[in-house]
This record gives sequence, C-alpha cells and structure tokens, in this order.
Amino acid sequence: MPPMWNFARTWWAGHLLDARYMPELGRALRGFVETRLDDWLRDRGASVQPIFSYVNKVDVCAKARRWYKNGSDDGLVAALDEIIDRRVKELVAEAVQSPEMFLPWELPRIKVWSTANGYMPDEEEHNQEDA
Repeated sequence: MPPMWNFARTWWAGHLLDARYMPELGRALRGFVETRLDDWLRDRGASVQPIFSYVNKVDVCAKARRWYKNGSDDGLVAALDEIIDRRVKELVAEAVQSPEMFLPWELPRIKVWSTANGYMPDEEEHNQEDA
C-alpha cells in the first residue's frame, strides 16, 4: 500500500475532526463511510499497524457523526448511527466469546454498552459534551 494511504487510514479522523465543516469534506466522509469505514473498523484489508483499539474506533465514528451533524441532512448521520450500533453489538458479543482479544480497559466500556443496549460515550467525553 502506498505510504499516502497508510497515512490517510491512520490519521483521517484527527484531520476531519479538526476541520470546519465544508460540503466537499462532507462528501468525502460519505464516500469513505460507504466504501471503507467497515473495513477500517474491523482492521480488514491492507492496513497499517493499528493504533486505535476497537473501542477507540467506535468512539471515532461517534465523533465523526457529531462533526457531520453540521452538514446537510442526507442520511449520513443515520448511516453512521446504524454502523455504530451494529459494531457495538458485535463487540459486545465478541467480548463475551473472547475477552482476551481486547485490551483490559476496553472490557468495562463494552460492558457499559451491553448494559445500555447500545453505544454510550465514555464518561469523560460525555462530561466534555455537557460543558
């Protein structure tokens, strides 16, 4: 994989979340969500050494969803909600089957999702949103 794609797969979220919403950037996010987000969430395909945990990747998607709410209402927020919900359910099931595949700090977050029956931001992030 060319170095530019490795860089993009690793740092796309940080650059996106630091940017001001523009229609072009919203369209680029839509293209990524429709074609590559599922692979990124699951570390499938040609990939760099993952720097995000499974839980972090779900958090990144939730942050991208909040960022995009500034954009047009073209169904992307609903699509991200669906992707996040599906991935959370998968991670809850995987944590029950194979807890050893997760980092120790991920399991309590996944348990919160299981109890809540869906995604919940971590407490620190939730407190920042309320401020």
